[in-house]
Amino acid sequence: MAPIPWRTSSPRLPWRGGPGEDAWHLLRPSTRRHCLELLRRRSGALPAAPARARLELLSHGFCRSLHRLAADEPALSLEDVSDEALDLLGWLAVTQSNGLLGPSPLLRTYVQSLLVDGEDAVALAVQALDLRGERVPLGPPLWRFLSEQPQGERWLRWLRPTFSSGEERLFAALVAAGGRAPTHALPSLVPDLSGEELDRARWGLCRKLVLFHDLDPERLDLEVGFLASVRLALGPRRRSALRVRAATPTFSAVLLVDDALSLLHGLRRSRPRAGWAPPRTDAVLELSRWLDPVPTWVEERAGAFGIRRAVTAYEILRQGGYVDAEGRATASGRALARLSRDAQIRTLLEPRRWGPRDPVRACGVRSRLREGGGELPVLAAVRSAFAELGVGKSHSLADFVAWASQDGRAVVLAGRASSEVRTTVNGRPLPPFAEVHELASRRLLGELVAEDLLVHGGVALGFDGGELVFSLTPLGAWLIGLRESYPLRAIPAPLKVA
Repeated sequence: MAPIPWRTSSPRLPWRGGPGEDAWHLLRPSTRRHCLELLRRRSGALPAAPARARLELLSHGFCRSLHRLAADEPALSLEDVSDEALDLLGWLAVTQSNGLLGPSPLLRTYVQSLLVDGEDAVALAVQALDLRGERVPLGPPLWRFLSEQPQGERWLRWLRPTFSSGEERLFAALVAAGGRAPTHALPSLVPDLSGEELDRARWGLCRKLVLFHDLDPERLDLEVGFLASVRLALGPRRRSALRVRAATPTFSAVLLVDDALSLLHGLRRSRPRAGWAPPRTDAVLELSRWLDPVPTWVEERAGAFGIRRAVTAYEILRQGGYVDAEGRATASGRALARLSRDAQIRTLLEPRRWGPRDPVRACGVRSRLREGGGELPVLAAVRSAFAELGVGKSHSLADFVAWASQDGRAVVLAGRASSEVRTTVNGRPLPPFAEVHELASRRLLGELVAEDLLVHGGVALGFDGGELVFSLTPLGAWLIGLRESYPLRAIPAPLKVA
């Protein structure tokens, strides 16, 4: 359900409404999560709120006097939160849902809510285009213009002459800080501005679509900064090279096969009742308990979470006809269980090779020519990038995705110029800027390594001085299509040897 809306027609700055952002930062991260969860539910109470969280909210001005505290009532409802605090929390919830500092910002939604007065939108477009003598678009093209152009570094060049002295100092401080910072750190970043001057500069840059707010995904600190594509363009531009690392990756497993076989064994043993099967929540949770654990750092850094692993492995069994609609093993499933490990892996992974399966589309990425609409061979460009790695050689994941995305090599462009290509990510079109396509390429390659190839046993992961490194395995070269022969003698051992 949508959070409480916030509109800029309010005379107050959004981060100063109610208790204000300073009070938000005094709350513990767990209490902040309780607040946002309460807004998401919108009705009823939140039973999970402990007494400490309720006392914390009360002492920092978020709640009315809670008479129920004396009775040790564990519930916390929207009626307990003051109207002023609801305005602030509503704005924070909307800010989090827009994800403006992340890789896929909901920018058009945000722009239309920020510039609620159409005259403000036209005035901003006039500021950006005035020096170039271009005509200001009106109607829907105006909103498209204002949601696409700020994602490119040239937007800053257009609007920077309009910055006030305070806006220029805040802008320079955030550039030096890497393009984003928690809002409670702003006074130390720009110590020569008073609190009122800092607020005025911050609001001015927000209205010019230069600065944006978001919540840190872990601590839920309120942050301010530039869009991810702009941070990429403003950051240090060192030419990345494919330097082989000395560290040897330590984790390699054919998770998809191991998980599918664990589920198949568990389903044969448990004899599921009628109507019991994913996507039922109880079925998914029970299936995830049958999986062998992976190291915690793999879950945190590579996204191999138990529930998603269980759902993916079950779908492989269903699509291959190894279990029926009720989750019972079929004759094919029983035959699969009797095969050797090498034969099991080859049987399950043959349909998963790149070519019969397009992992680029699975990541929601498609690129077409703007003229003619022909689809570009993004998968072939990705395959060519992986071909440069060499089997068994360790590389930094950050270095690889940068190398394969910089200097016109962005794989989503497949060798074309940004202006020639129309790329969509999960159905949303990207503006035709080199920095935006570079960001999309980095994200795509990172997902292919740390999620797709990882679960198929195509890469080994490890660390080198705290940096994530990986190497392409012989199985990975076969999966990608760099080798035609199946690597019989290079299969990772199962996660758990019986």
